[in-house]
Amino acid sequence: MVGDFYVSRFDRDIIVETKSGQLQRIKELNAAYLDLQHPLLFPFGEDGYREDIPLNGNDESSGERHFVSMREYFAYKVQERNGEVPTIVNSRRLFQQFLVDGFTMVESSRLKYIKTHQKQMRAHMYKGLEDAVLHGEINPSSQ
Repeated sequence: MVGDFYVSRFDRDIIVETKSGQLQRIKELNAAYLDLQHPLLFPFGEDGYREDIPLNGNDESSGERHFVSMREYFAYKVQERNGEVPTIVNSRRLFQQFLVDGFTMVESSRLKYIKTHQKQMRAHMYKGLEDAVLHGEINPSSQ
C-alpha cells in the first residue's frame, strides 16, 4: 500500500492489479477490499463491508438508521457462532492483522466524518472557550 500524507486525503491508497495487468485504485470501503487484503480468511471471495448492508429488525418509520455500521460489521465477523467454523478467530496472526485493518478502517471513517461534519457538530462554538483557556481565564464571568 502506498500512502500520501496530505491532510486533504482521508483514504488509504490501495492499488490492485487487474487481470489485464492494469493498476487500479480502490477505496477501503470497496466490498472487495477485505477479500483482496485477506485471501486466506475469505477464500470464497464473499463481499466485505459496504455502506449499504441493511440493518435487520429496523423499523423503517422510526427515523432510525437503516444500515449496519462498520464497527458492527467487524464485531459480527469476529464473533464465534454455533454451527460455523471460526476461521477468522482461529487464524492467529492473520486474525491480529484483520483486527488492525478493521480498527484503522473504523477510525479513519470516524475521523473523516468528524472532519467533514464540523458545522453539524458545532465545533466552532467551542472556539471562544478554547481562546479563554489559552489566555488563562478561569472565571466565566470575566467576559
